[in-house]
Amino acid sequence: MPFFIRKNGRKLKSIADGKSGSFIGGGDGRKVESAATSAAANAAANVAERATENVVLSAADSSDNGSIAENLQVKSLQGKASLEEAAASSERRRIFSGAAILGAGTFLAKLLGALYRIPLTALLGGAGIGLYQLVFPAYTVLLDFSGAGAPSALSKLIAGGEPERKERRAHDYLTVGLKLFASLGAIFSLFMFVFSKMLARAQGDENAFLSYAAIAPAVFLVCLITPFRGYFQGLMNMKPTAVSQITEQLFKLVFGLLFVKLFMPNVPLAAAGAALAITVSEGAAALYLYL
Repeated sequence: MPFFIRKNGRKLKSIADGKSGSFIGGGDGRKVESAATSAAANAAANVAERATENVVLSAADSSDNGSIAENLQVKSLQGKASLEEAAASSERRRIFSGAAILGAGTFLAKLLGALYRIPLTALLGGAGIGLYQLVFPAYTVLLDFSGAGAPSALSKLIAGGEPERKERRAHDYLTVGLKLFASLGAIFSLFMFVFSKMLARAQGDENAFLSYAAIAPAVFLVCLITPFRGYFQGLMNMKPTAVSQITEQLFKLVFGLLFVKLFMPNVPLAAAGAALAITVSEGAAALYLYL
């Protein structure tokens, strides 16, 4: 009997254990495994969804950054174009303003010169005006040789090239121009003074030699004025040129009439006084431009 009980007891225990294992591993085990699988799938779906959202956001941010960069570049180009247009407009205004100032100065200088000839002719008379005008052909030729067209050429050299170095370039050209034209002016002035009697005799009136001697220094002074005018015109500053032209005519008018009145009735000396007034006027203009 005990053996049977022990044997059957083991069988019953074995059966109980088998049923219990079968119950746990069969029903509930499958449920637990299904839940775990579902949770893992949900987690993977959530991760994929977040990754997709991150990719979309990253693409959106990249697109936004690209649009911002493009807009900034467009605005930069527009700003640069606006600045260039403003600079060009300012340059045009400067050119027109300079041309107007130079034109007005030239007109006023010519007007003063024409008005000057009326009282000068009345004071000198026909003989005195004849002596006075004898010196101008040689005087004009020497001026042409010593610097005709120099202001325009010098202004073009200064205005060309890099705008950043314009001031430095203008100073260099002015220095070279002063040395060159001062040398030429000194030579031609000395020539006119030394050969004044010879030039007067060649023109048929030896009394004109005083006028030649009086106007000779004006050649040197005009050669000093030439580089200064080209310098200022190259910098688009026409005011000094215009004012210097008016200064010339004013000094010539005042001192010309003054000298003629002082030296009359000596006609050759009075004519020389009118010529000397030209030298004084060129000296005043050169001093104005230098200062």
